[in-house]
Amino acid sequence: MGVATMIIPIIMQTPTSDGFGLGLSATHAGWLSFIGSMFGFACTPLSGRISAAVGSRVSMLIGSILFVASTVTMMTAHNSVVAMTAMVVVVSVATAFAYTALPNLIVEAVPERNTSEATGTNAVLRTAGQGVGTSVATMLLAFAATPIGGLNMIGVMFLVLAFIAIALTVMIPRGVPDAVAS
Repeated sequence: MGVATMIIPIIMQTPTSDGFGLGLSATHAGWLSFIGSMFGFACTPLSGRISAAVGSRVSMLIGSILFVASTVTMMTAHNSVVAMTAMVVVVSVATAFAYTALPNLIVEAVPERNTSEATGTNAVLRTAGQGVGTSVATMLLAFAATPIGGLNMIGVMFLVLAFIAIALTVMIPRGVPDAVAS
């Protein structure tokens, strides 16, 4: 999900003559990204309430499904400022849900004495994954025959990874663990 934050400004600021950009200034693109981020920030407590009520698995599923919706929007409506603004909002909310749920899922899954190691490992792996994902996305854009082809390849990569996240999340046992329920 973190790789999307690299792709969104590229789409917003690339000239319209390249076939997929919106031609926005850095300031305009920044404001649109800021608006999306505020929506994500505002939805973080909702993700926490959902996690407390029915378990973090549901919050993770919601985040992953929203990410799929935002990726489809990116792939199909990347020439519309309104659609891309909606996409930024949806991907920000998706990220808020997933990033709120993931540490909770880890804490729920490991013995209490191992929570610091497990959440620390999560932070390191998430950061490394974002770095690798950004590198792969950059290579796809650079080596694509056309800019729109590169954007579509990145979209397919996002979708495959989102469906893997959904599949892995579905395999997590249902319910609220005793530590969370009490």
